[in-house]
Amino acid sequence: MRLTLLLILTTSAGLFAQTEVYVNEWRETITKEEFDKEETESYFYLDYDSEELIVHVKAKRVLKDRLDSRTHQLLRKSLYERSGKELDRKTYLVIVYSPGMDKCLRTGNRSSIRASHRRLNAEIENLEATDIFYVYNKPEANNTYGKNINWIQDDPKTIQELFFPIHFPCGSFVLIDKKGNYYAFRGEYAVDQIIEGLQDPEITFSGGSD
Repeated sequence: MRLTLLLILTTSAGLFAQTEVYVNEWRETITKEEFDKEETESYFYLDYDSEELIVHVKAKRVLKDRLDSRTHQLLRKSLYERSGKELDRKTYLVIVYSPGMDKCLRTGNRSSIRASHRRLNAEIENLEATDIFYVYNKPEANNTYGKNINWIQDDPKTIQELFFPIHFPCGSFVLIDKKGNYYAFRGEYAVDQIIEGLQDPEITFSGGSD
């Protein structure tokens, strides 16, 4: 009887055991050693849990690189056309990206978020070489940023596929220069980071693909 009970408990434990996997933000499998490795750069560590699977995600906080010429031009054209703005060859583009509502935005100070984006837009208006675009994946968080913002839906999900393949909490942003070099900061940003990045572009875009 005891042996039978032990076998039942062992089998049940095996049936309900969760498999753990480790991936990067592009959903590519990595080893636990790679996941646990200490990094000099900043990373996001996220967990997704289901009854059968635990997925541990390790994602770079900052992504720097260069878009190929065709992708860069198509992206610029799409942003201007869909925003209703006249196509311009501005030196810098700012893309504020909202993945949708999450705990970070839901519990954040909405008044502070709105005030910071009013300030951001005022700063951008004073920069002749810069345009700003607000892009969303899911619309339920859009009001968090305030009124009078012209939102563009990321459909097809070009921005997501290029820069934010997973949900980074509290939104993200991308800065793109006229050559297609980009600086993407993923998750929980401050608008001062956008302003500072535009003030010192040589440092912002350094380390990408030249």
